[in-house]
Amino acid sequence: LIFLASQICLFARPAYAYSSSSSDNVVVYWGQASAGSQQPLSYYCQSNSVDIVVLSFLMTFYAADGLPEVNFANACSDTFSGTTLLQCDTIAQDIQTCQSMGKKVLLSLGGAAGLYGFSSDSEGSSFATTLWNMFGGGTSDYRPFDTAVIDGFDLDIENGNSVGYAAFVKQMRSLYNGGDYYISGAPQCPFPDASIGDALDNAWFDFVFIQFYNNYCGVNNPSQFNYDSDWQSWVSSTAINKDVKLYVGVPGSSSAAGSGYSTPSALLDIINGISDKSSLGGVMIWDASQAFANTVDSLLFIDGIKDMLGQIGSSTSSTSDSSASSSVSSKLAVATSSGAVVSSESLAITFSQAAQNLYVDSSTTSQAVQDPSTSSVAFEPTASTVSNPTSSIVEVPTSSILEQSTSSTI
Repeated sequence: LIFLASQICLFARPAYAYSSSSSDNVVVYWGQASAGSQQPLSYYCQSNSVDIVVLSFLMTFYAADGLPEVNFANACSDTFSGTTLLQCDTIAQDIQTCQSMGKKVLLSLGGAAGLYGFSSDSEGSSFATTLWNMFGGGTSDYRPFDTAVIDGFDLDIENGNSVGYAAFVKQMRSLYNGGDYYISGAPQCPFPDASIGDALDNAWFDFVFIQFYNNYCGVNNPSQFNYDSDWQSWVSSTAINKDVKLYVGVPGSSSAAGSGYSTPSALLDIINGISDKSSLGGVMIWDASQAFANTVDSLLFIDGIKDMLGQIGSSTSSTSDSSASSSVSSKLAVATSSGAVVSSESLAITFSQAAQNLYVDSSTTSQAVQDPSTSSVAFEPTASTVSNPTSSIVEVPTSSILEQSTSSTI
């Protein structure tokens, strides 16, 4: 049976990592254990389907001791002496582990519940300096993640108070001083967002993780889905950063949100409809514990989302040139940047990133061949497969994989 890491390592990237130019990045929020089964941070970073992890949340800006408070549910309980501020040595180690795997790790401020907000721009600016010293590249007596340095900050502000956040972002970016750090926001889909709309209009954001759930404009209501009409228009007309990346935010299971859950296959049409937008960065999921506990069509939800995004990339590349398209009409290409679940009339293929195995539908058999017109690997019918006793799919034997050059990747 094929085990990609050892049998076709020539095809695999060294690691699946965040790519600023890609539209198939997957973001997960971690820290609130909404499914009640939260694993350590490093557990989720081992998944090839995860590119960015957002630690949630820093939910109190000014506690009684004057320090901010963070909360990560079951993942951290130790505190600095005489304070309520968590001291999270294990998370600190996991942050560095995640970063070594090419993942970006952000810290989110706010959330649906919490004591946070500013009364002035100067307060927002001052707080940015405080957080940079505590979690970023500065220095402080109180560093919850010790020497680990996060890759940026996320604003998940949901209390309707917009004061000070543009100033916060501007000051934070000045402290970044051109370094490889990021600012993201997580508005709800109704436009403009009541809490960070002003900041989005007046400060530089790298990512916007739009919550397309719990609202009329969610992914489960295609006629009201407003990625193009509102958010893409905002990028074109108002955003300070014209290269800002927008992410379609979805719940990781039906219990992760009040409304708006869709399976990866149901999301395919939604994402396909905006796949031509250069602003598309990928999908954001609330939250990790939900996405890794939810199995849909024999795949974890997180893997199904990554594969769905890869499928869109594959279909886009295969139709970009008419002659190339006709030459592979009887084949099925696997996206080069990620695993994919791709279907045609003749066969279906699943590349499961979590298991790192390659599967084909049991109704057919296949052989891997290099398609000279693209950088992807395609599959044609052949005669040898081995049944997978745990599902209706079939694993491709090692002998079916042909040698490829080292420049070929999937």
